[in-house]
Amino acid sequence: MSPKRKIRKSKIVYDVKAHKIAPDLAKLRSKASSAAYGPGKNGHRGEFEEKYSLQGTIAECIAHDIYKDTDMSLAPLFDLEPVVAPDAVLGETKVDFKGRDHQEVKHYHNQKLFVNCDSHDNEKKKVDAYVFFEYDESSCDENGVCTGYKYVVPSEYFDKKNSTIHNGPFQPAYCITLSVDNVEEVDGTKKDQ
Repeated sequence: MSPKRKIRKSKIVYDVKAHKIAPDLAKLRSKASSAAYGPGKNGHRGEFEEKYSLQGTIAECIAHDIYKDTDMSLAPLFDLEPVVAPDAVLGETKVDFKGRDHQEVKHYHNQKLFVNCDSHDNEKKKVDAYVFFEYDESSCDENGVCTGYKYVVPSEYFDKKNSTIHNGPFQPAYCITLSVDNVEEVDGTKKDQ
């Protein structure tokens, strides 16, 4: 049985600063979390640390830009150690941000979304929705304005009964397939999207 609510896809416009500050910020975040997620620890990403840290950091930078004038309470972009909590809260709705760079989108033919199984199943980090930001720095114009897409995915899509397990490079991930049956395009300028 699949979830009743659809995945909402919308176009986004954001500042190029997300791409400019994210590389250094991602390195700082990786260094700060190395004691908790370093070699031999659960959650260690090995050679993929830089890639996935950068994707997540870009996503959070985009979120801080596009949600800055809303009632959404956003977690800080940096802390001295990992925080096991949602990335944002809007009212009672808890949200986690995920990044999708253009290479990943092309590789999966824009059809797959992934969430780490351990993270999704962690009661301390339970969220109501995931927001995937699809970005490509080459979309940025000379004025520093970038375009991309966001997918607001109700978290139940990643529950075991609604997803498949993908044995990723460092840990298993729940995987869902985007289709015309589960995605609706919406106006991304509305504040509740």
